[in-house]
Amino acid sequence: MFKLDPIDKRDTIFSVLAIIAVSLIFILDPRYFINPALRSDDWNLLIEPTVFDSFDFINFSNRRPFYFSLFAVLSPIFHLRISLYYVVNWLLILFSGLTFYQILRSAFPKYRWMALPGALIFIIYPVNYARTWLITSINTFALLLGLISILLLVLYSKEGKTWRLFLGNLLALASLGTYEVALGVILLTAALLMLNRETPKKRRYLMLSIILLVILFLSWRLLFQPRFFEVNDFYLESFTVSPTTLLRRFAQGLFIFLFNWVGPLLIPLGDIKYWVFTIAGAILLAFLIILIWRRI
Repeated sequence: MFKLDPIDKRDTIFSVLAIIAVSLIFILDPRYFINPALRSDDWNLLIEPTVFDSFDFINFSNRRPFYFSLFAVLSPIFHLRISLYYVVNWLLILFSGLTFYQILRSAFPKYRWMALPGALIFIIYPVNYARTWLITSINTFALLLGLISILLLVLYSKEGKTWRLFLGNLLALASLGTYEVALGVILLTAALLMLNRETPKKRRYLMLSIILLVILFLSWRLLFQPRFFEVNDFYLESFTVSPTTLLRRFAQGLFIFLFNWVGPLLIPLGDIKYWVFTIAGAILLAFLIILIWRRI
């Protein structure tokens, strides 16, 4: 799979360079190196433990036991050299983009042209200022672990080799234990791969291990931690499994996600811009469903 012909190799090199170039928006600001800023929880979740305490690589009294594992590795090396944490944050974003690029190339070999624009969109969206906060690097780290897990699942579905499935499960567990940012995409990827008729049945059945892992994780977070470890999770107070609420929030989030891209272009249409967007979005969604159905 990784043996590239000259044209494919040239395209891959160009794509990697383009991804690197776009990712530089997260590190090119000279203030990161001259007078690096600390924002929000950077002070109490990074600086305070570095100065007065230490980080635990694993802490089962935390609802996310691997939450500080990244800082547990970096803090003894970097100490208070804040600029280096910004470099790490940039590298995490960069490698997340490169991993996403490889996922698209591997999952859709007939449409590899989509990989570069998809990866570039992934890097710059959402345009979220908080992505430069140092504490957010934990979220990006968890996402990167989840993306590598997804890449291994895609490669396993196409080429086999049990070690990929095993390592994919381990990285998914590490990702979920750090932050739940990749929970949905891991679960959705596993479901789509198992529905793909091009995947041999044995591999499809073995990928149920990912579904089982997610079920065990949810059981750990929702049942075992509060009951046996007395770990309180204030997020659980607003947690809901109501299908109506979940569907409504998903629809709202999807609308915001998509409209933010094309909304400014529709302003000249006035009050009908939402109708135009909704109709065009429904047509594109139907087209996407047809593509997925053909692969199933």
